[in-house]
Amino acid sequence: MHITTKKTQDFYSKELFDEEYLIGLISGFIDAEGNVGNGNPVVTQKDRKTLEIFEKFCKILGMGTRL
Repeated sequence: MHITTKKTQDFYSKELFDEEYLIGLISGFIDAEGNVGNGNPVVTQKDRKTLEIFEKFCKILGMGTRL
């Protein structure tokens, strides 16, 4: 069972990461775990939780995602 705590909520707050940091983090993740095909980044990752974390980072930046 997953319990959302205040600490977890704070982790995803806009105030914690600035835009440049998140863009760098996402870019590095795509570079390490994926590629860009037809103008769309594609990431292959077995750990769904990791993908969900990066999905939240993308949402903070207003980027659309699909899992």
